[in-house]
Amino acid sequence: MTFAEYKWNLMDWINFFPAEGGLEKDAKVLLLCDKESEELFASKLKKRVKRLSLRLEEGQYDYVLIPSLNKRILTLFQDSIEKMLLSFSEKWLLPGGAVILGVQNEKSLESLSTGYVEKELSYTSLKRIAGNREKNLKSIYEKSEDRIYFPLPSLDYPIHFYTKDRLPQEGEESGSITALSEEGVFPNFAPCFLYYFRKNNVGISEMKDIHSNKLNYLKYNASRKPCYAIKTEILSDKKGEKFVLKESITKEANSHIESLPEKRKRMEVFFANRKIRVLEEKQFRRAYESSDSLSYVVYPFLKGKSISEILGELITDGKAPVKEITEALDLLLGREEWIAPANYDLLFEKCFDVGRRCGSHRLRVGVPGGAERSFLQYRILHYWYESYKEKLRYKDEESFFRLFSVGKPELLLMEKKREGISGGSARRERRKQCLGLPQSAFQSRKLPKSKRKRFRKRNGLLRIYRRISRTRMSL
Repeated sequence: MTFAEYKWNLMDWINFFPAEGGLEKDAKVLLLCDKESEELFASKLKKRVKRLSLRLEEGQYDYVLIPSLNKRILTLFQDSIEKMLLSFSEKWLLPGGAVILGVQNEKSLESLSTGYVEKELSYTSLKRIAGNREKNLKSIYEKSEDRIYFPLPSLDYPIHFYTKDRLPQEGEESGSITALSEEGVFPNFAPCFLYYFRKNNVGISEMKDIHSNKLNYLKYNASRKPCYAIKTEILSDKKGEKFVLKESITKEANSHIESLPEKRKRMEVFFANRKIRVLEEKQFRRAYESSDSLSYVVYPFLKGKSISEILGELITDGKAPVKEITEALDLLLGREEWIAPANYDLLFEKCFDVGRRCGSHRLRVGVPGGAERSFLQYRILHYWYESYKEKLRYKDEESFFRLFSVGKPELLLMEKKREGISGGSARRERRKQCLGLPQSAFQSRKLPKSKRKRFRKRNGLLRIYRRISRTRMSL
């Protein structure tokens, strides 16, 4: 994917249902953003909605979209986010319409540690958003609904979308983000917010489309090869029951999604004599070849800890629990040297302890003939190491693999094979290109040299963390 396509992730996942129910193709949308982003968002939206306006004109809309709030837009509303949201709700939104607003956090870890802000952009805080919601919007619109999402690593390069119901977990983000999450204060110091406010939720709440359910978490796996590029969502239905939705990002990945039910049956046979249950899909939609629709599959939401989390908790003084890891590998892979069918997504993080059995819903079977156990073991260990390397005290991944009798030559061969399957080299290059652009991720801001040096000083960040860890989460 190009940088522009990653940026589109910010709005791609939203289904623009008309305010009072209906099909997305009948929606009317107002888009307000900077000139640089306007062409990208407009070209994508025109393919999906009935009417798209790029100027604040007379009329009412199903959606008002502001991907990244800047000062030029805010001056139209007396430099007040509160007045802007009220004006949209009163004048430009249809009765069941929604505002979707991306905005930088003035109290983000970056802003606090460097003092750096971008002059063109507008900033706010979680406390101000929550306060305005309670004092103004909710009091006026009793049947309204709102949500706050935390896109990471930034509004310009969103890959993960978190909520207060699903905060970053160990291994998903950097150590500083994980530490904030563990202390319960991540929402206050997140890099940015995506605020979603709907005036009246009655029309949407009555819809049966699976995309009308509440989003708790979203991850884009867009850096994979196109045929494997999917997004994973944790949704809650009207009764509060959670489930997992896996959907293609592009039509090229439809065949992968459509193959999952058959792969599940094959894996059930493979695990028949072990305490592992492969989850059966609750719902399945196959896209029509002649349309632009995307295939998806729905799984039950597993409650419990993943094998990855359990093993992570057993790390002591920076040392990996080798015995327990070996036992877990035997549980998942058995002891045969050749494994068929070969499930490349059979990772510790994808298998959950759900009582007497281990459950998994990740299926990406490799070559039909199978694969060597040593390669599947390498994949499992590699991804577990990547999740916990900040907690482990090994010099590098090579040192970690020596614990399992894997030397450097063998490690290099397996890494090359893994990258060939997932498109890893191309993925790193695309990510490098994205992170090298301004505003692409909070690590790559063009800071003055003095501030850049201060930002990288660990002691400075630790002092800030000690201070913020004493605070409580606003929501």
